[in-house]
Amino acid sequence: MGKTKLTTERKFWKKVGRQGLNDCWPWMGRKAANGTGILTVNNPDGSTRAVGAHIYVYDLMIDDVPGASHINQTCGDKGCVNPAHLELLLWGKKQESNNENK
Repeated sequence: MGKTKLTTERKFWKKVGRQGLNDCWPWMGRKAANGTGILTVNNPDGSTRAVGAHIYVYDLMIDDVPGASHINQTCGDKGCVNPAHLELLLWGKKQESNNENK
């Protein structure tokens, strides 16, 4: 965990509207058209890439996000980055969860 990760982590937390532990934590940075937060992260080689803010915080605070999976906001708010509201779904389960949140 070098300086690059700390810089990205600080940048991330500056864009989070942290509230109560069980409340939604709105992403206050750049968003995609669907409302999902977007964070630009630094790669070890000096390049950058955009990742979902909810994916970044899941990876940071819970666990690595494996391929063929999706991070779902259980609260239904695409801009929420509260780790307590995030769950890992396999792609087949994503559609089922989307239907339950409607």
